[in-house]
Amino acid sequence: MNRKFGGGKLTAGTPSLAWSCVVVVASLLVGALIVHNIYKPNLTLPPVEDALSKQSEAKQSCFLNLVFKFLTGVRKGVLA
Repeated sequence: MNRKFGGGKLTAGTPSLAWSCVVVVASLLVGALIVHNIYKPNLTLPPVEDALSKQSEAKQSCFLNLVFKFLTGVRKGVLA
């Protein structure tokens, strides 16, 4: 009766770290398989030209928004 912190029954054994990793990876793969069979997502990439033009348009609109905010702030006297 020299046991510290609980004198209950000893566990039957714990799975090794390797088996735990195998189970986790297998469950992730099975989950992905099920989701992709149900939802069938479109994983095609857009053409490069479209992506580059949209990116440049986004940069231009972001720059114009910053200029507009700066000018309206100066007009209101916030940025003096």
